Amino acid sequence: MKTSEHVDFYARKLVYVVLQTSIALAFAVAWLYVRICSRSGQRPPKVRSIAAVWYWPPDYPAASKTRLGAWKERFENEGVTFENFHIGDMAELAREYEGLSWTARYWFFTKLVWRRLWQLLRLRGYDVVWIDRWFLPHYPMRHAYFERCVRRLAPYLVIDSSDGSDYVGNPSLVLEAMTLADKITVAYKGLQEFYAPRFARVERFEYPILEEGYRIRTDHSAPGMITLGWMGSPSAFRYLKDIEGELRKVAARRPFRLLVICRQRLEVNVPGAHVSYHAYGPDYFDLLARFDIGLAPYTEENFSTTGKIGMKHQEFLLCAIPQVCSPHGISEYAVNGEHVLIARRVEDWSPAILGLMEDERQRSRLGRQGRDLCLAHYTVAGQWPTVKRILTSF
Repeated sequence: MKTSEHVDFYARKLVYVVLQTSIALAFAVAWLYVRICSRSGQRPPKVRSIAAVWYWPPDYPAASKTRLGAWKERFENEGVTFENFHIGDMAELAREYEGLSWTARYWFFTKLVWRRLWQLLRLRGYDVVWIDRWFLPHYPMRHAYFERCVRRLAPYLVIDSSDGSDYVGNPSLVLEAMTLADKITVAYKGLQEFYAPRFARVERFEYPILEEGYRIRTDHSAPGMITLGWMGSPSAFRYLKDIEGELRKVAARRPFRLLVICRQRLEVNVPGAHVSYHAYGPDYFDLLARFDIGLAPYTEENFSTTGKIGMKHQEFLLCAIPQVCSPHGISEYAVNGEHVLIARRVEDWSPAILGLMEDERQRSRLGRQGRDLCLAHYTVAGQWPTVKRILTSF
């Protein structure tokens, strides 16, 4: 065992004890607080304030920022107080939660516990508390202890689900939290079909995408070497690895550039391709604008892939970037050959990519029609009436 691993082995045990002690103390404080300050049963005649409790940090380009945070200005223009509760940043999450050290990971969870407790103490003043996934982000709680405390503080509790992997990874917590909710909001058809038979008030609005910062592609000529692009989380990187062999076949026929954007440096082996790796950062939109063709692979069919739309898929649609994608994790409105090219089997990826590389007119057509689809279904303005009704009518 290396020295660093040896130190981490013993340090993580101590930090784990600190973490569990922190959870117990935080829950005890929360429990005492709600016994004194409970608003359970106090239903205001009109919703005048909403607290949106984020799962992801504010500097993540999508997720909570898009799903919950996008509505603040619109609600406040209606005279409804709307506050976003978020904690940490992506650099901290990537360094401590997604790193290799369990000591750092447990310390990361410990910090989140105390930050969240401070936020919980502020939730009493809101008529509606809208929680993204569950209250303590990233930590796999076994039971919805903190959600029960929030339930007693808030006249109305709404739980949002935007990814089937939440249930797959922690079904007991997800279902227990949802039993406490006055409403459950979901983002996609697959989620609605899964949760609606289990809970009484499941309401759907589409996952909108914010246009700010994105560049719309108008020229699909790509006179030089074609650039393929993929972006995503470390856990989704395995789907890019699944089509690695197909990318090799493409490179053997026609060399290309491949831009990979991920929070961690994870590598693909594609001889003949010029591969570059980038972290999410201020140059994100510049990198995305360099994509001639987007790749959105989800090569497994399970609730983690059928219960969501991949953000990369939506971003490609918005930016008029022609894309090759799997049949899972994409818009239910997307039609093969009209908005995207769908590779239904792994071996379909190389011919689809090569065909798109060699056909400028098809790239232009798919990009233009894909953007039209996005604007028809996934805008903040288009979803606003539904969101307003869901969060103000109980």
